[in-house]
Amino acid sequence: MVVGGHTHYQVDRLVGGIRALNPGSTGMPRPPGRAGWLFLQDRGPGDLTAEHHSVPFDVGAVVRDLQRRRHPNAAFVAAVLTGQREQLRAPSPAAP
Repeated sequence: MVVGGHTHYQVDRLVGGIRALNPGSTGMPRPPGRAGWLFLQDRGPGDLTAEHHSVPFDVGAVVRDLQRRRHPNAAFVAAVLTGQREQLRAPSPAAP
């Protein structure tokens, strides 16, 4: 099992017989509006489970807070969070 990130998309698929996982993102999630994370649980020798979770969040409140704080990249982050900035297509899911 390999866990990686960077794409901000939740992924669970087999690549060359190896399970590849991406937890998603809580800060710049894709798709927008749902913070994603990965829960790994060790159930004993050779028994590791992985569960993706996501929860909706108030994008408008985050954008307003970025603007209020005069975040230097507020416009870019707001465009990503609202889906106004073009996103890469999510990888097609594959069962492990």
